[in-house]
Amino acid sequence: MSEVIITENLGKKYIISHQAEAQYTALRDVIADGAKRLLRTKIPRRFLNEGKYRIELLASLYNRCWIFEPCKNAPTITITIQGNLSDSPYWMVKRPGILAPVNDWEIDSK
Repeated sequence: MSEVIITENLGKKYIISHQAEAQYTALRDVIADGAKRLLRTKIPRRFLNEGKYRIELLASLYNRCWIFEPCKNAPTITITIQGNLSDSPYWMVKRPGILAPVNDWEIDSK
């Protein structure tokens, strides 16, 4: 079984693999067998708000065919983020929206 996606630093290490058991050879299987690549990214701390998120790897040949089709055969990762997104002792509830970045602000007095 070859590794398709490896994600780290999410509290645990996840390895998502693809094992072809079909009776035919799909284009995605040919590409996955020939390409040994590691996709890696860092999601900044406190970037996403509290909630459950599903991340899919989507790939296609432009205007031709899907290699990893949305909601069908795409490798996915599910992330659940809970609490501790605010340093404020007064804000105890989930903030509205999907993103919750913490930005540094400066006041420029001229």
